[in-house]
Amino acid sequence: MLEKLKGNLDDAYHGIKRAASTITLKAGEKSKLSRMNWEVSSLKKELDKVLIKLGNRAYTFREEQLPGNIFQDEIFSAILDEADELKEKVVNLQQEMEHVRKDYDLRIKGTETGKETVSH
Repeated sequence: MLEKLKGNLDDAYHGIKRAASTITLKAGEKSKLSRMNWEVSSLKKELDKVLIKLGNRAYTFREEQLPGNIFQDEIFSAILDEADELKEKVVNLQQEMEHVRKDYDLRIKGTETGKETVSH
C-alpha cells in the first residue's frame, strides 16, 4: 500500500514537473515570437517609408521630365535596393519565426512525453 502511494506521488510529481516545463516553454516561445513580431512590424513600417520615397522619386522624375529611363536613375535604384533589403529582412525574420515555432513545438511535445529535448 505504501509503495502504491509512493508510486502515485511520484507520478503526480512528474506530471506537475512536465506541466511546469510545458508552461515555461510556451511562455518562452510567446516572448521570443512577440519580440520577433515587433521587429517585423518595425521593418514593415520602415519599408512603407522607403516605398513612399520610391513613389516620390518616380513622381519627381516624371514631373521634371528627366531624360532616360527611371530604372537607370541612381537615386531610384538606390531606393529600390533599400526596399529590397528591408523586404529580405522581413522574409528572413518570418522564416526564423516559423523555425522558432517548430522548434518550440518539438520541445513542448518532448516535455509532454517525458523526453525533453535540449534547447539551442
